[in-house]
Amino acid sequence: MKRRNEIQGYTTNLKLIPKNRAYISLYPAGGAIGTAEDAAKFLAALMPVDRSNLIFANKDTLDEMLSTSLYYDGTSNPRIAHGFFEVEYWVPALEHAGSTAGFTSKFVIDPESNFGLVVMTNQSNEMAYNVGLVQKVFGSSFSTNSVTSESGGYYLPARRVVSGFTKAYSMLSLQKYTTFDLSNFANIVERNGTIEKVSIPYNDFLPMSNLTINLIKASFIALAVAILLSLRAIIGYFIRLSKYKLKNGERPGTGFDKYHIAINIAINIASLAFILNTILLFMRALGFAPYSSLRIHLILNLLYVILAVAYLILMFYKLLKRSYSNKQKAVYIMSGMSAFLFAAFIMGWDLYF
Repeated sequence: MKRRNEIQGYTTNLKLIPKNRAYISLYPAGGAIGTAEDAAKFLAALMPVDRSNLIFANKDTLDEMLSTSLYYDGTSNPRIAHGFFEVEYWVPALEHAGSTAGFTSKFVIDPESNFGLVVMTNQSNEMAYNVGLVQKVFGSSFSTNSVTSESGGYYLPARRVVSGFTKAYSMLSLQKYTTFDLSNFANIVERNGTIEKVSIPYNDFLPMSNLTINLIKASFIALAVAILLSLRAIIGYFIRLSKYKLKNGERPGTGFDKYHIAINIAINIASLAFILNTILLFMRALGFAPYSSLRIHLILNLLYVILAVAYLILMFYKLLKRSYSNKQKAVYIMSGMSAFLFAAFIMGWDLYF
């Protein structure tokens, strides 16, 4: 444990990462700490030259572990061997790689020649050694075929969260392609001139419909409108308040209007607080904070939705029961629209669980 506490990680700009031992909530990712010597012993056990260092008591178990368990769709090309990715370098090889906040590693073995390579760096997303060195030893991966498929669009990783607030990370990692070159992709599934799936060893990419793309864009346009409406309401109120104080020292509005204005300002302040709360939520999530510590942010977002619904009900009730000037109606309706858009954004992006 003492030696573990001495490790240090760095960014790609060689800046020290103070808290480099980040724990990833998706267990067991990033859950093991070891040395290059430990990793080398593991690789040697995967390629035993005799029975003295078998990783399993039965050699058949090891053979099964290193055998293909998944093929690329519609082909006989191997893809995964029970957790190891099968990659065509200059020779067929098995590999697995990973990266945390301050460290990157890669294991590559060629069982046929009993040769393996392990690369471990104390740098996040390190590429020069974990990719470059491997290619110097094993050669370039993928096919050198220059066949292209003319069908572009936006594609989403299949390895993603599909519900909950973290789905935003995946949805916002869209990649746009105009052509697909087989020198960069391991497999392309195409049917009737339409690409259904694009694959690399570590991931699949699925096409997204124009409707989904437009909904994502619309949601952020709506968010921007909601923020502007809230800012306009708050700034407008304080401008009116300043004018009243300069004239006769009174607050704007009397009777119910006074309390309605207070509620109106409160919902708009709560709206901006939601933005700050959500920014903090994603910043902490990016720092691999445990879900239990993030739950408070999600609860606050859900409380905002409840508050917004209550405000909308009150607004509609009062607008129907009482006569207001067109200016007053516009102020209340804009605040109501802002609250509705914020609440819809929370529900649409699952920012409450």
